[in-house]
Amino acid sequence: MTPDPELVGFFASNFHEDWNLEASTAEGVLELILRYPHQPGELERLADLIDDYASRFVEDEALERALTTELGAYYLPTSDGWSAHGWLKHVSSMLRFPGSPRNGRRS
Repeated sequence: MTPDPELVGFFASNFHEDWNLEASTAEGVLELILRYPHQPGELERLADLIDDYASRFVEDEALERALTTELGAYYLPTSDGWSAHGWLKHVSSMLRFPGSPRNGRRS
């Protein structure tokens, strides 16, 4: 199944091959994203798309590969100690609750 174009746009534009020039960490990229104004419901919709996409994968390795091959992301969650599922859950949580403190827990 082809991923939603909005999802591809989010990952390909924010985690492009030079993403680490904009922020030193993936967390920093997410914080930058949250600083920009968004339409009402936009972040929640994106969080739903992320959760739906991640739920299609049983194996974490397959999901991490798909981040690059299907979504165009140049970030591997395992390089920072995250599982792909855990990182995507973290991303969707940040999008849903942008003002909430992060617990930094990785799974």
